[in-house]
Amino acid sequence: MPGIGPDNHESRGPVAERPRIGLTLMTDRAVHDSHVPRYGMNQTYFRAIREAGGIPVPLAPGEPEEMRLFFAHGPGAVEFALDGVCLTGGGDIDPSYYGQETRPGCDAPDPERDAMEVELLALVRETDVPVFAVCRGIQVLNAVWGGTLIQDIARERPEADRHSFSATHPRGFLAHEIRVTRGSRLHAILGTDVCRVNSLHHQVIDRVAPGFTATALAPDGMIEAIEPNDGVPPRENARFVLGVQFHPEDLQEHDSMRRLFAAFVTAARAYRATRRGAH
Repeated sequence: MPGIGPDNHESRGPVAERPRIGLTLMTDRAVHDSHVPRYGMNQTYFRAIREAGGIPVPLAPGEPEEMRLFFAHGPGAVEFALDGVCLTGGGDIDPSYYGQETRPGCDAPDPERDAMEVELLALVRETDVPVFAVCRGIQVLNAVWGGTLIQDIARERPEADRHSFSATHPRGFLAHEIRVTRGSRLHAILGTDVCRVNSLHHQVIDRVAPGFTATALAPDGMIEAIEPNDGVPPRENARFVLGVQFHPEDLQEHDSMRRLFAAFVTAARAYRATRRGAH
């Protein structure tokens, strides 16, 4: 991955003109009493967004109403209004958000983070803010829009292939192929029918949310990407909403994975231009 140096800074344009990308954080609980609970997220997300020309804006769990400040427009609005939202990876969303009881294998939820991201998506639905959802993010996106999840692949789909490699392999390990739907936004970005991705999850989409369609599948049929129906094939100037089950932020040495963040930030830049032009 290119380093962050003066040349790269110049190629991204003036800081004041770069799109602001909201990046959701997780609650990092104390491990072996080594630190107090804190909020955080992997640096690879921040690097990928910066390299694509955006400015990552950390969004910590807390009062959901705080999120409205980042969507305020018009007179008196904060200048740091968001131009895009990246829903990041992490723990399991509470199954009550998709109408289920907790089953064996589902991890304990983070109520603060769940509430924050649900509120974020409610605000997103009221606007045209571009959204890029990764791993947990695609699951939250699908759940909030009315879909469901498989709470633990190994228990509920024992015939499926292995999908959780986080404990035994590097995060960039290419675990399996995905087959991408031709004519989809994802296919247009990746430029291929088939590519290899990493796999760091134990949950996955079961029923796709109304208004969305699966645009990439693993060899065992598990859903690896979703996007709105009206974006397949993508219309010119169609709103950018894309969810992927893999982790492209950890695969930035691959051109195709860099293009995912580049396309997202480009959409955020276009949204920023319309937002600023309107005022």
